Parts: sequence; C-alpha cells; structure tokens
Amino acid sequence: MTARKFSGVDHDLLADYLGGALDGTPEQATVARLIDDDPAWAEAYAALARAVELVRADLSGWAAGPAPELPLAVADRITAALAGAGPAPVDARREATGPEVAAGVSGAADGGPAPRPGTVPAQPTGGTRPAGGTGRHTGPGRRSRRWIRIAGPVALAAASVTAVGLGVGNLVGAGGGFAGSVADGGRPAADEAAPMAAVAPFRTTGPPQHSGTDYGPERLSGRTSALNAPTTPAGDKDAAGDAPRDQRVPFATRLDRLGQPAALAACLAAISTEHATGPLTVDLVDFATYQGVPALVVTFVDAGGARWAWVSGPECGVPGSGADTRFRTRVG
Repeated sequence: MTARKFSGVDHDLLADYLGGALDGTPEQATVARLIDDDPAWAEAYAALARAVELVRADLSGWAAGPAPELPLAVADRITAALAGAGPAPVDARREATGPEVAAGVSGAADGGPAPRPGTVPAQPTGGTRPAGGTGRHTGPGRRSRRWIRIAGPVALAAASVTAVGLGVGNLVGAGGGFAGSVADGGRPAADEAAPMAAVAPFRTTGPPQHSGTDYGPERLSGRTSALNAPTTPAGDKDAAGDAPRDQRVPFATRLDRLGQPAALAACLAAISTEHATGPLTVDLVDFATYQGVPALVVTFVDAGGARWAWVSGPECGVPGSGADTRFRTRVG
C-alpha cells in the first residue's frame, strides 16, 4: 500500500478493525460500511489482510526455530537496571529545612557547597502509573496511536551498562584488585587507560577496607586524625545505648553487592555526580556501619581542595537510587 494510493483511508482504524479491536463498537459498523461502499477502503482492506497473513506465517516460522538466547551478563544488568528504576523523585528543590536535613545531610552549614537532595533509594514496590488514558475519536478520522512505553527503561539499562563498563577500567588493574593505589605504586594495566583516567569522575589512593567501624556524625565531621583513628567495630560494642546484638545485621550481608568492582565503581561515580564539584580523589572506602546500620563510608578531596566524608547505603550506584546518600559532611 502507498499513502497516495489509499490517501482517503484511515489505516490505523482499518488495522484495528482487522485485528478485532473494534468488535462491538459503533466504529465496527462504520468501517464495514466503508469497505462495502468505498473501493479504496475495500482495496486497502484486501491488501492489509494479505499482509497480516504473511506476517503471521513469518512469525510462526520464526517461532518454530531455536529460541535466541540473551547473554546472561547482559540480561542480569538489564534486569538490575529495570528493578532499580523506582518512582521518580519528588520535588528536588525543597527547602534546606526540609526532610533532607532531618535525615542528617549536612551542607552549607559546614562551609561547603549547598546540599543537593539525594535520590530516593529504590523501593521493593513497583512504580505507579498515571490514571486515565487517551480516548478514541469517533468516526473514520485520524486516531491516536497506542504505543507501549518502553524506550525509557531500555535507555536506562543501556546507560547503566555503559557506566559500569567505564567504572571497571578505573577500579580493576592487571592483578584484578583495586587499581590506582598510591601506597603500592600501582600502574594502569595499559597506557590506553591514561586518557580515561584523565576524565574519570574519581580516582582512588588505596584498596577498600572492611573495618566494621560504627561511624557517627561527630566522628565523620572531625579532623582527619580523628576520622582515621582506630575504633571498636560495631559488632563488639556494649549493648548499652545500642541495638541488641541479635537485632544487628552484619554489614557484609547487606553490602555484598558493593564488593563487586563494577558495583563499587558505579557507586563512587554516583557520589562524584551528586557532589558535582569535579573529579574526586578518594582516600578511604570503608565497608562499615553508620549509627549501627550497614553503610559504605567514603572520604575524598574534591577538585576545590575540600575534604569530605560521605556515607552511602547498600543501594549506592543502582539506577534510580543515585548515591543512596545517608549522610555527608565537610571534614575539618
């Protein structure tokens, strides 16, 4: 069919009629009358019916063959991206006295840049769908097409796969460990990594730690010496003033995902994006707890020379959760 040959035919309406979408509606009788009375509609109907038969035959032949398989790694990444795309964040321009301050996020009061609202962590429940829909115009005139909205989640999945791929180059060196360590004199696996490092959102100066330390606001906002001083792990604290031992969840059980280099790279990149002051020099990555809750504690120096402490939850780096920020403050 060509548009000029069937210029007076509403192909969308005709396709709905042929597919049974108009059954029991007034439009069904209207289209049937047009097919009987209008030669252009009759010819278009015959051509479309033949095309539908050919498509069905092709699909049946394709279904009879072996089913193509999506690579497992790609399927896992897409599934994780779609699962993490929770409901859109609410008003991102709330006052500094709003819920963000109540959650413990510091900012301008510490002398640093004004705080930016953290992204709401992905929730186990699904997103909401707006109520209502577009109605159908009556008669054979043009109608609205009904398309399934999948472009957004697919684009999100592709972006997350790309981000993870870039992050691995910054974290994993030739030995498979945490790359870019100044303490051990580590070098990139190849000279081609240098251009990527120049534009990377962060670089690290040492491997991650698993101290299990229970940090608090006072400790994180103190000076460097106090921040790095040895502290009793959260699991060994006295029960007084803390949650009962049998109610604590070991930090490793909830931070296991961030133990993967790709996930940790995505988390640090999300922190750099949310901080929004240029590339970060990360000098501490500690799998620990914050006020008794499993958290990733990161300290870094930003492009402006300011030193910051940042606490992220287990959803850090998951698409839709951003850095999963629980607390941040300028140090010193």
